[in-house]
Formats: sequence, structure tokens, C-alpha cells
Amino acid sequence: MTQVFKPKRLKAQNFFQKILRKQPRENAVVEINNLLATKPLLDITPSEINETLYKYKENILRTFASDIAQLYEMYLRHCLNDKHLSDEDIAELKHLKRLLSLSDKTVGQLHDKVAGAIYEESVEQAIADGKLSQQERDALEKLQKELMLPSETANRLYADASKVLITRFLLNVVSDSRLSPDEEKEFEELCANLHVKPEIEPHTKEKLDRFRLYWLIENAELPEQSVSIKLYKTEKCYFTAKVNWYELRTVTKRINYAGVGARIRIAKGIYYRVGTVAPQRVTSEEMTYIDSGELYLTNKRIIFMGLKKNFTIRLERILAFTPYFDGIEIEKDAGRNPIMTIEKNADIFCLMLSRLMREV
Repeated sequence: MTQVFKPKRLKAQNFFQKILRKQPRENAVVEINNLLATKPLLDITPSEINETLYKYKENILRTFASDIAQLYEMYLRHCLNDKHLSDEDIAELKHLKRLLSLSDKTVGQLHDKVAGAIYEESVEQAIADGKLSQQERDALEKLQKELMLPSETANRLYADASKVLITRFLLNVVSDSRLSPDEEKEFEELCANLHVKPEIEPHTKEKLDRFRLYWLIENAELPEQSVSIKLYKTEKCYFTAKVNWYELRTVTKRINYAGVGARIRIAKGIYYRVGTVAPQRVTSEEMTYIDSGELYLTNKRIIFMGLKKNFTIRLERILAFTPYFDGIEIEKDAGRNPIMTIEKNADIFCLMLSRLMREV
């Protein structure tokens, strides 16, 4: 007698069910459970199941399909407790499938679910250290066969578990928005150790390329750009872009009359205002467009070649700067502080400027 199923109480009839002499439909599943709990599985016959179902006068196996399937799942979990399906287990599961009139599709899905969870847990344990040795690989292959898990399911579960590990590693190494050659090498070694070829989505690859570039800007030799403007003898240009140049300018608005007063009618349509004329100035700072043109960043200065005029800011005169998503505000030691909107790669410009300011 199996210990998997435990006897349950039948649900009591409600008032109308008593009058109509009908049993609660849910009791059909309870009675099947109790039959499985009180007799050895192989001793139960399909006719006993049919007898149980007959009194309910409807297709209980279809009405409560999920509850019936759950009975099979419970027994399957019991059989797979030791991560192995013996000949006796297989025979009992086949018999239970027949008793419960389950389809091959339903049984296959339940098997993939239960056996797959066991296999997935073993995979996670095997690759937790970021490696899959030949011994661990052989053990997983053996487990797959003992669980009678389809290769397609096993491969998918392994790929999913590896992807989680690889993603976690990537998130950790690029938490500083940088990707160094050493970190990239570690990533490649991890993939090789797990025997997987990662599929990196385009937007993720774009981010990784950006983080790799950030690291190179801060640590490697900056690539020099050839420009048509005249530079100093030892001057090198590293960045160019189209920009708009703005400055904060004070704007004054004049109010011609202020103070408390009163109006006195002198004649029709003519009023005399009692009070004093006290002009009041209201000023505010507004970002004012100055010019558009080409920006050049060199190892000595920022050069702006505009449509109206040109500007130059030597790097040693820059006290600080505030980076924005699409531009930068530069704080100088004297004069107005320019605000520039950069057409593209504002982040690259800011990183290069930061490094060049340190090296001045």
C-alpha cells in the first residue's frame, strides 16, 4: 500500500444536493484519491475507477482534468525522489496513466515539469562555481537518462541556467559602466568553462561596446584625429562634434509703476492716478543662444569654430564642468560659463575632457 496518497473526507452535500440526491462533483476526485490511498496501485482496476465515476453522471475526468493530473504528478514526484525511475516505477506510472485516462501529451508535460525541476537544480549546483568539469558533465548526462528526460528539454534547461549565471556575471563586472580587457577575458573564460556560446542581444552588445570604450578612454592611449584647423606644434586633437553654444545672460524686465495708489475721475474717460512713479527692475538669468559651429577638443584647449565668431578655452582655465545627457556646462576661472549642446557622443567628450584636465 503506497503512502503517497492520504485519505480525505468527502465534501458534505448542501441543501439542494440532498433534495436531488446528488453528490458534490468534487467528491469524485476525493474518492479516486481515497481509492489510491487504500489499495496497492497495481491492484486497482479501471472498472473500479469507472464505478466511482458512474454515480456522478458526467465526465469528471474532463471537468476536473487538472485535479486528476495532479494525482499523477504526486505519484511521479514520489517515484523520482531518488532521481531514478526503476522498472517498477515505470510499470506503476503506466498503470496510473491508464487508470486516470491521461493522454500522452499530458503525461509528457507532467514528466518534463517534475523531472525538469530535478535536473535544473542539479545543473545549478554543477555550474555554481562557473565551471562544468567532465565529471560533472558525465553526471548530468547520466541523470538525464535516469530521469528519462528528453535531450531537448535537458539542453534547454542547461542553456537557461547558464544564461542566468552569465548575465549575473556581466551585471557585476559592468556595475561601474566599464569593461576592461581583463574582465572581458574573464567573461570569455566563463563561457568556455560552461561550454556555451552566449547570444548577446544587439542593445546589450551596444552597451558593452560603450563600456569598453569608456575604459579605453580612461586607461589607454587616446586616438588622435586629423583636423583641418591649425593647431600648436605639440597639440593633438582627440574629439570633434557639431555643437550649439549657449550662455546664461541676465534679462531685465521693466515695470513702469509700482506702489499703492488710487484713481480719480477727472473727465469722461480720463482718470488721474494718485501715487508715485517708482520704476522697478525685475531680472532673471536665461540660457541664451550664442552660436553654432564645430567643437574641437585637444590636449591643450577647447576650440569652437562658429558661424559668427570663434572661442577658445584653455584646459588649465577650466575649474569644473557639469555633464549632461546631451551636452556640458563648463565653469571657467573668469568670464561667462558656456553651455554646449553636443549633437552626439556627449558622454565621450566629457570622459575625454576629464582625462585631459588631469594630464594638463
